Amino acid sequence: MSFWVVLLIGHPKKPNIRGNLNVSVGSYFELTCLSKSTSAPDYYARLEKLSYTWLVNGTKMDNGNNQNLSLCVTKDLRYNQYSCIAMGKKLESEPSDTVKINPLCKIVFVFNDK
Repeated sequence: MSFWVVLLIGHPKKPNIRGNLNVSVGSYFELTCLSKSTSAPDYYARLEKLSYTWLVNGTKMDNGNNQNLSLCVTKDLRYNQYSCIAMGKKLESEPSDTVKINPLCKIVFVFNDK
């Protein structure tokens, strides 16, 4: 008796980005890209390891295939839009919605009593 298993390879689901977007200048922020395989059967989808690509302003970043993105916050980051793509063995997801970092600046009051 023989059994055949048909694998249906699907695009990963559109990713969501999680993380704190309000971060003080000079500290680090970490974003996480979350997606799920849509391949079938279910047990195969659970075994399929996804890799991730991060994009800044639509351009792929050179950070490997990490699910997490960590960067030091500068004032200039407020102009950047971050998104990510999840990849299965051969197919990739559509890009996530973009997120923007809100760099929080410390306000220092200096009083001159002259």
